[in-house]
Amino acid sequence: HRLQSEIWSRSVLACVHAPNSSASILLLGALNEMIDITTTRAIATVTHVPLLILGLLVFLSCLGALLAGDTLAYQGRRNPLHTVLFALAIASTLYVIVDLEYPRAGLITIGAPDRAMVELRDLVR
Repeated sequence: HRLQSEIWSRSVLACVHAPNSSASILLLGALNEMIDITTTRAIATVTHVPLLILGLLVFLSCLGALLAGDTLAYQGRRNPLHTVLFALAIASTLYVIVDLEYPRAGLITIGAPDRAMVELRDLVR
């Protein structure tokens, strides 16, 4: 935040003394967008789905499994393929939702954008 404030104040100071005002407008607009996106990214990193929603997902998964199992019980014969596919569909859906919620852990990660941000930070220093 301190670095962003310093960059902003120096840019405004440079634009005041610049003879070409259109370049100043372009610079400040782009700089403002950069600061906005970093703020959005920081907020998205610490904001997560409430535990109530995750609990609801688990409850609905269990309810779906209960209803599917009850229906299969009345048929007499169960197809093992249908049972396995249903369990995989529910489990993978829950896993992907939770994995997307924490992008620095699990199978779905955001390693490349993190490395690019670190390289950019080192380049600025």
